[in-house]
Amino acid sequence: MDPLSKISQILSHSYSDTKVKELFKIISQTELKNDEISKKKFKIDNVSNIISINTKIIQEFEKIIIELKTFKDYISTIKNLTNEMEKEADIISLKSTHFLKQITTIYDRKILINTKQSLLKSFNNNFIIENEDLEILSSISKPVDERFFKILFKVKQIYLNCQKLLIAGYNKAGVEIMEKMDKYLDTGFEKLCYFIQQELKLAKYKSYEPKDDIKKALYMLSEKHDLFKKCLKTISKERQKFLPENSQFELIHNIPLTSIHQIKIQTYDLLQYTSDMLSWIHQTVVNEKDFFEILFGIHIDSESIKIMNDLPNFCSLSEYKDINKVVFEIIDNNILNSCEIFKIETESIIQDIENIVTIYRIANLIQFYHFTLQKIMPNDSCLLNILRNTEKSVMNAFSKNIQKKLHSIKKSNLFPSPQLEAPSFLINTISELKILHKSIEATHNSSESLENCVKTILKIILDPYCDLCCSISDKLDEPHKSIFLINCWKTCEENISQISPGNSKMQEFKDDINNLFKNLESNQLDYFFNASGLNNLINILESKEEKNLERSLDTVLVETSKNFQNFLPFAITNALDRIKYLEISNATRITNKAAEMFIEKISDLINILPQITDNYQTYFHWTPNEIKLLLGV
Repeated sequence: MDPLSKISQILSHSYSDTKVKELFKIISQTELKNDEISKKKFKIDNVSNIISINTKIIQEFEKIIIELKTFKDYISTIKNLTNEMEKEADIISLKSTHFLKQITTIYDRKILINTKQSLLKSFNNNFIIENEDLEILSSISKPVDERFFKILFKVKQIYLNCQKLLIAGYNKAGVEIMEKMDKYLDTGFEKLCYFIQQELKLAKYKSYEPKDDIKKALYMLSEKHDLFKKCLKTISKERQKFLPENSQFELIHNIPLTSIHQIKIQTYDLLQYTSDMLSWIHQTVVNEKDFFEILFGIHIDSESIKIMNDLPNFCSLSEYKDINKVVFEIIDNNILNSCEIFKIETESIIQDIENIVTIYRIANLIQFYHFTLQKIMPNDSCLLNILRNTEKSVMNAFSKNIQKKLHSIKKSNLFPSPQLEAPSFLINTISELKILHKSIEATHNSSESLENCVKTILKIILDPYCDLCCSISDKLDEPHKSIFLINCWKTCEENISQISPGNSKMQEFKDDINNLFKNLESNQLDYFFNASGLNNLINILESKEEKNLERSLDTVLVETSKNFQNFLPFAITNALDRIKYLEISNATRITNKAAEMFIEKISDLINILPQITDNYQTYFHWTPNEIKLLLGV
């Protein structure tokens, strides 16, 4: 549609149309007149403008056409270049494919060569030993150092690697190499054994400290049990030379070679000798144990061993199951001679000692060290057996000494003192018990073991003297017999309560004392009846002669009345005088108890008399209350 048509179309629109409104708005801005000339001019101007615009558009399109022609030339040039490049790329691709094939072939060959070289290197490392290394492994002139151990480790590893060859099916190669490595290992272990034996000859010196090489050598040699035992015998032999010489030197010169007290062998001071010797034995056992722990790099106890070193698994002491037993046998053998000397000396000198406190202290000391060493040594060791036997011998001497003392006391004319006090031998024994208890307390950790020990000592020491007190009491009549025993048992009970409050023996003494108190009450009651004359009256009443009972009763009542009259004022005083050597509080309590029983009996008697005779009050006019008042109960 041309511009004029557009204008005509616009003019044909109604005024309400928005486009028409816009048109009018534009026209109103120009100074146009609505006449024929203006309309023509407006039309001419618009046509002119349109022609001008179209001319410009055509010019622009001409430029675009020129540019497009230029682009076409460029595209044609690019296409030509691209075709040439594609041709060259095809040529290069053909060449590179050939080169890639060659590179792949070369790379595959390189991988194969590297694999073969790696296998060869691995085989040499894992299955071949150099001649130089073999010389170090076998030659005695070459030192046993870190290089030697590396070579021995390598030989052992090759030996283990041969098992992999056998599993993989290379039986011939595996067996051949294994046989060679086995020979090399034997050679290396022989050299190790020789090296260890030479080094351990220095173990007889106190200042000797095993080197790391010797520890490692022993650790590795444990795999060869025969060679290992051979080396252990060398250690044992050298240590057996050192320890007894050390002990004898101290015994003779009193110069301590260890960090303990001097060992003084003196007959008048066996306790000091025992203490020093046992201390030396204990210290020696501990030192020997430490020596072997350092030597083997293990923790030794009587139950099992714990490996402390971190060496390869194929040379481990844990494989040598008897190492613990062997080590303790060595320690046992090393200390045996000194222990035998101690046992002989102790058993010979103990016979001449008379002081049971000293003897028991020695036994207690041996028991303490036996208990202490039992934590280190196995229970079946010779050392512990010697200590057990020595302790048994000392305790036998202890018992014999007590029996000897008892025999000596029995030979003398024993009789209680006038005051019925506990005899001096019992008091001395109790004093010795107190001293022994202090020694026992110092060597027992648990209260249970302490109580058991005290119980045993009381049985050994106190019981024989208590039996002797009973024998002495048989020479006395009541109430003196009971008073004497009460004083004896009271002394024992009071002292035992200080030593061991919960001991069953103390309760036994208390029970015996209570029974003796009852005997005294009964005896005092008998005294009241006899002194008062009432026993005659009771005898008449208890007799079965009923014919003359009333006449006999009257006669007895007359006599009883006279006796009773004289008896009552001094009854309690006289009764107390009979047991005056008893503690006053106990004597008063017993007498009052007997008096109460006496009054009860009189009450029963007064109830019976009216049934037999009517005139009993003529002779026996006292009532129970009057008697109680007169007795002062």
